[in-house]
Amino acid sequence: MKFPDYDPQYQIASSIISTLQNAGFKAYLAGGCVRDMVMGTQPSDYDITTSAASADIKSLFKNTVEVGAAFGVLLVIKNGYTFQVSSFRQNAVTPQEDAELRDFTINGMFYDTSTGELFDWVNAKADIEDKTIRAIGNPDARFSDDYLRLIRAVRIASHLRFTIEPGTRTALVRLAHRLLLTSTERIRDEFIRLCESPDAAYGFQLLYETSLLEVLLGSIVDIQEIENYLTVKERVETLLRLIRASQSQDYYLRIASFCFSFLRLNPAPAPLTPGDKDDIIAFLKKFKFTNRDRKSIVAIMENSHVFSRPGRLSRGEQVKLLQSTTISEELEFNRIVNEAFVKSTEGYNHYHSLFSSLSHAEIHPVPVLTGTDLLSLGLKPSKQFSLILSKAEIKQLNGDFSSKEDALQWVKEHYPL
Repeated sequence: MKFPDYDPQYQIASSIISTLQNAGFKAYLAGGCVRDMVMGTQPSDYDITTSAASADIKSLFKNTVEVGAAFGVLLVIKNGYTFQVSSFRQNAVTPQEDAELRDFTINGMFYDTSTGELFDWVNAKADIEDKTIRAIGNPDARFSDDYLRLIRAVRIASHLRFTIEPGTRTALVRLAHRLLLTSTERIRDEFIRLCESPDAAYGFQLLYETSLLEVLLGSIVDIQEIENYLTVKERVETLLRLIRASQSQDYYLRIASFCFSFLRLNPAPAPLTPGDKDDIIAFLKKFKFTNRDRKSIVAIMENSHVFSRPGRLSRGEQVKLLQSTTISEELEFNRIVNEAFVKSTEGYNHYHSLFSSLSHAEIHPVPVLTGTDLLSLGLKPSKQFSLILSKAEIKQLNGDFSSKEDALQWVKEHYPL
């Protein structure tokens, strides 16, 4: 077991536990952080469980935020770190009773930082040794407590590369259709964390095998219609090829790969159809992705195909493409799609080399021509303004103008009064 005494976040968590214990309450580290410590890995955060009620927690700590006060869950903010502090679950009087109401055995251990005692009432260490995800007690009851646990089981299995115990897996498949009874925001967050998993390919394979994938898709598209082009199984294989073609764990790329595989009628390295785009946006909206996320993911999918044939564009037009805020992801998505389908990355290599050779100022130069300049020439404001400025920008990026005078002369010659 790894004791992260050197970790300042652990030290602060220990001080919170001491404060609760000194006030007469039971308090322990709980959940994933204890699992990580037992497995010898560094926890990313520390959750605390306590016999104290929400009101007691708020009275003991100056800076708290209610995130689920009805369920006894608060955030305690101390020294710049945030800790989730939860009261024992409903009907739980003892820490063991609280542990037995948690989701999976590997998340059911408690650790007392004051005494150094590890409490494992659910046989978690044996399941960690066997690399097994097992629901605590009755799987149907544990999933019914919170249907988000259905996708969480897959996400944790993917993250740890564990298998799901047969009884737990059977219940998961049986109850998969109830996933959508929980909030879409919570599903989205678990989906993103699965996408960011080092072995996301395994996670998506599990989503398919447990029927959760079809539950997610069926809320957006007609499964029978998309299977007229490729079966869901074939689409899973497409997604796995894309994930394995990239070393990146960027969730924009992973979600773009997911949308490419399942929300396009015909997944192929070609422009999006209007129907494809509508389904992708519908999926991202349903699961409450932010406007920024939606725009970025759609841009990655819409723009990446143009890099495949660089010879069709002038240098200025090529540099213009590099101005996109998601250019790195667009290029990488182009690479993995073409590597997976046509085994050629010629376009990616060209644009990646061009992008690497140019400075930020060369890609985003100060415009040599502005609307004010056009007005000074006597041109009247119109829709033509944007067309002129757009063409002038391409010529500037192409190196055709060496000065503002060159640009003004070009306007006079091509757009006379």
